[in-house]
Amino acid sequence: VLVDRKARMGRNPATGELIAGRGTPVVLAFKNGGTLRGIVSSTDGAPLAKAVVSANQKGRWFGFDDKSVRSAISKADGSFELAGVAPGKVDLKATCEGWLVEKPTKLDVVDAGVSEGSALVLGRGATISGTLHWPDGKPAVDHEVEGEFDRSQMAGMGAFNMLKGAEGK
Repeated sequence: VLVDRKARMGRNPATGELIAGRGTPVVLAFKNGGTLRGIVSSTDGAPLAKAVVSANQKGRWFGFDDKSVRSAISKADGSFELAGVAPGKVDLKATCEGWLVEKPTKLDVVDAGVSEGSALVLGRGATISGTLHWPDGKPAVDHEVEGEFDRSQMAGMGAFNMLKGAEGK
């Protein structure tokens, strides 16, 4: 807890005005937070180790500014525990290298409560395959191609590209 030196003043009980040089007791009520437990697994039921599980509070910009309030790494058996999660509504999600992120699980965290049995299931998705060629038609050997999710494709926004505009120019 940070206290500003100027703020350490007493209050006049009759007027409520601050009195320089006098202290006022302050009571800080801390919450315990809730505990979330569950399993991260693949669509075929195999546990996923080393998945990052996070409890997030919703932001204002379609998930781009969600705030992670707690996170943990799943164990070898896929289990996870997030302790001290602030009470209120959170989205629980897992991410794991090589796996697709699924829709988050919505939970209402109760102070000092325990929520057991959250099942976060991640899928593999589809694959991309083909042959990479140079403009002259020759195969481009010994090159690696990487792909990543394009957030502009979310929520039907696929027709608009921020960098090129609707016409692709």
